[in-house]
Amino acid sequence: MGTPFKRYHIAPVWRGENPQAGRYREFVQCDFDTIGTKSNAADIETLFIIHDLMLKIGFTDFKIRVNNRMILNGLLQLHNLESQSAAVLRALDKLAKSSPEAVIQEMQEQGGLTQQQAEQILALMTAQGTTAEILDSLESQLKGNERGTQGVLNLRELFTAVERAGIPAERVVLDTSIARGLDYYTGTIYET
Repeated sequence: MGTPFKRYHIAPVWRGENPQAGRYREFVQCDFDTIGTKSNAADIETLFIIHDLMLKIGFTDFKIRVNNRMILNGLLQLHNLESQSAAVLRALDKLAKSSPEAVIQEMQEQGGLTQQQAEQILALMTAQGTTAEILDSLESQLKGNERGTQGVLNLRELFTAVERAGIPAERVVLDTSIARGLDYYTGTIYET
């Protein structure tokens, strides 16, 4: 087989850990994967698949929230916090269900961050404004960090592709609060 290799699969899957409230041990999951490439085109194609899939199953009022883990990883690298990344990511992943103060406290207690470090990371992860304004701000804050800058460039390319494809802007939203607490997320991440 050549690369990139693309596949999809729809089948029952099981959680390896104890399910949290509102989650089931067994559920049906649709996976579509591309392996063997680091090209941003694969991430853009993933977004198009999510968008087209939602339309095909009958949804028209939905949002695909997008972020890129290189941005957060770059920020952690800039502040010499890479060794605390797991604790920081776990805390940030709770932002939708927890108060900002609780997330800051968890980053301090579990990750050993100072109040100022935790507040800086949270400010970056809760940036507000237009997509262009947020990306400009991120680029400025990550200046000098190759990984973070590449994450911003990948998102710029993705949003340009969305616009050129004619996907309504309200369906694809930059959401810097999406962190995904697992280490295998390294590039563009989505929540729909």
